[in-house]
Amino acid sequence: MRKIENFEYQYVVCSDIASRGIDIEGVSHVINVDFPIHLEYYYHRVGRSGRANETGEAYSLYDETDLKTIRLLIEKGLEINNVEYKNGTLKVLAPF
Repeated sequence: MRKIENFEYQYVVCSDIASRGIDIEGVSHVINVDFPIHLEYYYHRVGRSGRANETGEAYSLYDETDLKTIRLLIEKGLEINNVEYKNGTLKVLAPF
């Protein structure tokens, strides 16, 4: 943790449990490779970025099986943009 706090690493990869239990200053981006079973855990994950009046972004990789979860998060008020990353650029797609 000391090396992380001293910004000796550019990237940190952690499990769902670790992402909920540690607070690292300066996290600008969170990339989720899956959606958690419990929706409130998603807020903990993406909340790692943009703390203390800083900006941050969260990206979540998804497939068709995640659409129900995504729609539930949107219903709870979370702003989710559907984008595609292709050839080095992000393209905004139709909403979920």
